[in-house]
Amino acid sequence: GYLNRERFVKRYKGLEIVKYQSAWYVKFEFLENIEQGEWRLFRFKQGINRIKDLKKKEAFAKDLKTSLHQLLIDGWNPCEQIQDHSLRDCIDNCLADIKNGSSAFKTWSHYNSVWGIFFKWCENKGIGADIKQITSQEIAQFIDTKSHLSNAGRNRYVQGLKNLYNRLIEKGIVKENIVRVKTKKATGKKYVPLKIEEKKRLKNYLTKEHPRFLFFIEVMFYTGLRQKEILSLKYENIYDMGIVLYKEGAKKRQQRTAPLNDYLREQLQGSPNEYIFGVNLESEQRNHPYKRDIVTRLWKKHVKGYL
Repeated sequence: GYLNRERFVKRYKGLEIVKYQSAWYVKFEFLENIEQGEWRLFRFKQGINRIKDLKKKEAFAKDLKTSLHQLLIDGWNPCEQIQDHSLRDCIDNCLADIKNGSSAFKTWSHYNSVWGIFFKWCENKGIGADIKQITSQEIAQFIDTKSHLSNAGRNRYVQGLKNLYNRLIEKGIVKENIVRVKTKKATGKKYVPLKIEEKKRLKNYLTKEHPRFLFFIEVMFYTGLRQKEILSLKYENIYDMGIVLYKEGAKKRQQRTAPLNDYLREQLQGSPNEYIFGVNLESEQRNHPYKRDIVTRLWKKHVKGYL
């Protein structure tokens, strides 16, 4: 791994086995330009992910690492060989980065869906074995297959593919973002407030069908708290001054107080360690906050479904 043994310039570093759920590989960085100090990242799989037996997979990875190490010691320059990157491998690596980073699961799920559908389309077209062979025209053709969607749905694919290529540029796999399709302005339905009679009928319906969800809506209306904040509330958050929430910041514990009227105060009675909406929202017992999705599902079912 030395360009000049008299100068002792080591040209590789960070040789290790990376084990993601979707992809294993051996990675290292190679000093491509000594004068400018430019390092280039390399990943080698050599069929490792086709091995299902874990012990054999582990042994293969160690052998691959040893072989690459010896080649680098002997002066091998990986920059001189042409590396092909398949669309499938690129997607797997980017998804692994998202999953093991600080992004939420919803982010990973979003890109897994968009990129997966794009991969299947490319596979049916016989393209994507080398990602550099995919053209901007072919990406435009793929976006055209989503013309039946709303502008927001179509934009979801455009932004998703742009994000994929931006990540590949950062990895040094491609040099430019070839997704040149422009997003369209999303059009939403105009908000039409409910009439007084409609509000009364909806309240009567929720009082009968799901009074706990009606109370959840009332808490949201009177306090101005976000849905996720309400789902995380315990009775210990109720004080004379109002509803107190704490957030652990980087340097200190931050406190926020929400208003609490007499109607809510009378209803919010319980054991300090219990979640306020831990009973009769959808399950009898709950040891952790619900996800916000539960509110969306109840809203679609009992509010939008009723209206």
